[in-house]
Amino acid sequence: MAGGGEAEVNQTSGLNGSDNPAECNAGGTIVQLNKISKRYGPVMALENVDFSCRKGEVHALVGENGAGKSTLVKVLVGAVMADAGECTVNSRKVVFRHPADAQKMGIAIVHQELNLLPDRTVAENIFMGRELTRNGMLDRRGMSNKSKAVLERLNLTIDPDTSLRDLSVAGQQMVEIAKAIAFDAQVLVLDEPTATLAADDSQTLFDLVRTLRERGLAIVYISHRMSEIFDLCDHVTVLKDGASVLSKATSEISPEQLVKAMIGRDLEKYYPPYGQVSDDAPVVLRVANGANNVLHGINMHLRKGEIAGVFGLKGSGRSELAYALWGSPGFTSGTVETVGKLALDLCTPRSAMADAVGFVPESRKDEGLALSLSIADNAMLPRRTLDGAMRHTSDANSQDVLSVFKSVGLDPADRNGEVANLSGGNQQKVVLSKWLLTGAEILVLAEPTRGVDVSAKAAIYTLLRQLADKGKSIILLSSELPEIVGMSDRIYVMRGGTITKEFARGADEAAILMEAGGSTSAKG
Repeated sequence: MAGGGEAEVNQTSGLNGSDNPAECNAGGTIVQLNKISKRYGPVMALENVDFSCRKGEVHALVGENGAGKSTLVKVLVGAVMADAGECTVNSRKVVFRHPADAQKMGIAIVHQELNLLPDRTVAENIFMGRELTRNGMLDRRGMSNKSKAVLERLNLTIDPDTSLRDLSVAGQQMVEIAKAIAFDAQVLVLDEPTATLAADDSQTLFDLVRTLRERGLAIVYISHRMSEIFDLCDHVTVLKDGASVLSKATSEISPEQLVKAMIGRDLEKYYPPYGQVSDDAPVVLRVANGANNVLHGINMHLRKGEIAGVFGLKGSGRSELAYALWGSPGFTSGTVETVGKLALDLCTPRSAMADAVGFVPESRKDEGLALSLSIADNAMLPRRTLDGAMRHTSDANSQDVLSVFKSVGLDPADRNGEVANLSGGNQQKVVLSKWLLTGAEILVLAEPTRGVDVSAKAAIYTLLRQLADKGKSIILLSSELPEIVGMSDRIYVMRGGTITKEFARGADEAAILMEAGGSTSAKG
């Protein structure tokens, strides 16, 4: 794609007409990347990578953080130019110098962080950047009518005139997809589309992806979740260290083979062994009849050195329980006891911190980290809050910081670097470090592996078990059922704002899912 010898992207007349090669080549390759290479200074981000996607195919692109997925996608959508290699769309050689070039050729992307305007209507967001006008004025009615037609084609019951901020995260994501479809996309790139979705919202997304596949779109699907890759995708390509190490139909490969290709070694035990928690281990946290405006009748306990899992579908109260245990907002009735002390004031984060409770929120970027600060400054934030101490640059060099970083697998030499530049897995380790530096004995972890790759997940699982083995007590709240079953010494299931049942370690996933869904089969 380097150089200017190839035809520039200006041949778009055939995208919607009868002369569209894809129309004459049903099931054929729509987009093909050949021998793509890209270097950033001394780092070879991509080296001779081949990738293609066919009409009516969902093609998974997977790999660890830093494997080259983001760079390859940026080349595909015109955000960066490759140093070498070529791209063809519908058998035409093209050079994308800008995302608009790729868009003209029918290639669209839905980013993990949605690119929408919350104060505009759904229709205005769908037509963002290509607004319709009539007599020199915005044609709001025309945009609304055309948006309604697009939404109906996708079987989405969304009012095009509603404000975007009134939609759920899942609804906003559907609008982003509708926006791409309205641009006559032939190739749709979905970047970690379920990272912020609960299980039932994810199922809605999967149904939409299948609909788009049936209508002939080529879909590039980026995900870390094995179940999604094997349930939804037809083909999978694995990148490792900037190279393509595997490309096969998902029907021809097992999850174990895929994981091995991603991390370069056998993963004999994805989850570490369960802990050895005796029935007479001291209880460090007990909630009796806890309630607030969402939760009711919460009865649970946590023993020293235990990992207690909490699973529930969207709307079950799982997320609200995590925040209640952290006091944001807390329980308004019932009793909470921590380490033998009745903590009636466990209703603010400060009081939770004072009672040795640490909290990892669902969104580390929005609530767990200050992205403008360094790694060490992020790690020191809660401790400084508790101590009331003035900020000192020497804090970053304290022995406490260095030893905690080593214990969680962070390089102490990187402590002054920007936390925003870390991978998702290492950012999550920084969030954990914050609470270890306060001496927290109880860790409430909401979706602790969301948005991190397979290898980083395994490292976090090992770290959590090591912390539990050393006496820390962990409440793990997650929408990923295999994670709950694989990591938990006991499992609580939530439905309708309360805990409905407790399961022992290693419980059957189907039984847990049926309980979470109200004794009916649930899709996840």
